[in-house]
Amino acid sequence: MTILILRPHPYGKKLAKKLSDLGFNTYNLPLIKFKEGKNLKLLPKIFTSLKDKDLIFVLSQQTIKYVNNFLKKLYLTWPMKPTYYAIGKNTALKLKKKINKKINYPKNIENMETLIDLLKLHDIKKKTALILQSNNSRKKLIKKLKKNGTKIISIECYKQIKNKINKKKERKKLKKHKIKEIVATSKKILKKLYKLIPPKDRIKWLLNCKIIVISKRLAKIAYKLGWKKIYISDKANNNSLIKILKKIIIIK
Repeated sequence: MTILILRPHPYGKKLAKKLSDLGFNTYNLPLIKFKEGKNLKLLPKIFTSLKDKDLIFVLSQQTIKYVNNFLKKLYLTWPMKPTYYAIGKNTALKLKKKINKKINYPKNIENMETLIDLLKLHDIKKKTALILQSNNSRKKLIKKLKKNGTKIISIECYKQIKNKINKKKERKKLKKHKIKEIVATSKKILKKLYKLIPPKDRIKWLLNCKIIVISKRLAKIAYKLGWKKIYISDKANNNSLIKILKKIIIIK
């Protein structure tokens, strides 16, 4: 029995290593990878235009990596005036190393829904909000900000693109590994896995697996696709995913 890990590199590889060290069988299959986004060149002008108490949303650790690499080339730094929001603790800690400033983030459950809830505690009306993200639009966040009359600037810092794999070979490997648990951390990854497996095998084994996701939104998508044994991790980091895997693997 094997845990299928679908996290992109390097997070999937690190999770597989940690689980293997704990005695679990794992198979790491990254279905997407990252590359630099097309809008980074706009950042210097935008950073300069941001005022005191404007907002910057950093929605992944990958965002920090690509923004920081870009700024280094130009000998620039992150702006000090805006108020910063991160999607979770690990992203906030990574950002804190780049800018000595308070970073707001959801404390218990870390996902887009709880980040939006956090905004209720702050005055965000008629501010400018810079959203630093991938090529996947964050519609819920944008909708919330628009309701408050916020001017929104969205920058694609990196792209999530398809990782080329030998589909026939991977299908055989997945059958051989007798997958029982799946870790999927995004809608794109979940749907790519679903499409990878032929309909007959979806019914035979895929949809019978326990699946671990990182938000209620993703759980709803998994349910609509046909999964029934769905578990939600409070956070997207590897330690939280390991914690929930330890619990569900002993469930009969």
